[in-house]
Amino acid sequence: MFNFIIRVLILSYFGFIGVCYTQETIKIAVTDWPPYYSKTDRNGGQQLELLQSVFNELNLQLTPVWYRTGVGALVKVKAGLLDGAAGWECNKERAVDFVFSDPIGFEQTTFFHHKDFDFDWSHFENPDREIIIGITARYAYGDELQKLLAIDKVKVEIAGTDRRNLDLLFHREIDLFLLDKLSGLALINQAHEPLKSQLVAHSTPFRHTKVAIRLLVPRAKPNAQQFVDQFNHALREVIKQKKLAHLSPMLFTNCPS
Repeated sequence: MFNFIIRVLILSYFGFIGVCYTQETIKIAVTDWPPYYSKTDRNGGQQLELLQSVFNELNLQLTPVWYRTGVGALVKVKAGLLDGAAGWECNKERAVDFVFSDPIGFEQTTFFHHKDFDFDWSHFENPDREIIIGITARYAYGDELQKLLAIDKVKVEIAGTDRRNLDLLFHREIDLFLLDKLSGLALINQAHEPLKSQLVAHSTPFRHTKVAIRLLVPRAKPNAQQFVDQFNHALREVIKQKKLAHLSPMLFTNCPS
């Protein structure tokens, strides 16, 4: 009887220790956006791997929640049903509902087009025919997009996903598609051969500066700013460890408050 009681106490003790050291789970919305976030990548993509390291530093368990579109991800996060969404640029519109982290990566938007579509982006103010440009829903393109919209012969069409826009581009239903260069090249590389051999990225970036990509946290989350402050502190430590000086916040513009 005594031995039985001892065994019960030992099991209870180690059970208690296990509960005490159970990591809190953090659910972050992501979309398949290679090479930054990728279901086929062993580590989930470049930025997701970085996020894993940051949350490990905080002793938190990261659970990525994959969405087909960014629109679906933001709806859930804005409602406070998830802890955040990864891979977003900050702007005034989003700052109303979200708090943004320091940079976890950057993008450089460029035009994708057919190889036989010859145009000069530096003299695009007066095209000789109507040009249809594809963009993706809920993406931010900065002030440069407003300048495009002001051109009489430029028409902008919105699709739900990058893959849909690439398909429209391949079938010449749009003339140009705006997307991060590395992401576009990765998606083209995953596609079927005719698309891979016909679509290219323009040599001149659409936005001349690299734009920071961040983790966004809903203001509906309790202590959202405190959570982001803790995340940023851990992020700085990981950046030092991994020697990622190119992600220094000093290299990018600040988010609107």
